[in-house]
Amino acid sequence: MYTLNFDLAALAVYFYCLIYSISARGRQYIPPKGLKGKLLNQHFVFMLILIVSILSAAASVASVYYTVHADSGSYILLYLFNELFLYSTRPSPCA
Repeated sequence: MYTLNFDLAALAVYFYCLIYSISARGRQYIPPKGLKGKLLNQHFVFMLILIVSILSAAASVASVYYTVHADSGSYILLYLFNELFLYSTRPSPCA
């Protein structure tokens, strides 16, 4: 049986981190100038990791929901959400 307790808790923590990071951004530092400086910034990398984690948790919640409530019309959505979850959690080719 599938449960959503961990996935929903992870999603809540990720959204809390996102809201805190966006609200505290202006008080902590001055963003660097230029596109290269912004892309190599630690805050940008953290936000990118956070957004990928939110997508992964949301895809996991959706895939569990569609697995439990599967009918003939939702198999395509179930497949898409499972693929999104597996794609977002695969290891990097550089690691």
